[in-house]
Amino acid sequence: MAVYISLLLCQVFPPVRWYFVLVVELVAPAFAVCNAYGAGLTDWNVASTYAKLCIFAFAAWAGNDVSVLKDLACDHELPQILKPE
Repeated sequence: MAVYISLLLCQVFPPVRWYFVLVVELVAPAFAVCNAYGAGLTDWNVASTYAKLCIFAFAAWAGNDVSVLKDLACDHELPQILKPE
């Protein structure tokens, strides 16, 4: 599924490079563990907060060239991975 999402995002949004999606998918399990632990302690899901923090990180990493499109395309994936089921 991760490979499919990586290829699909890179095809639909050409400014998004494969390594942006790869970093999101490598960082997401760490955020998922933190989110599950925090939700277990407080019954409060903070996946949207993690996504907002990642938007800032990707904006700084991507630079000025179409960074908003890159951020929104990559960071839409993070809350989907962190979604509790």
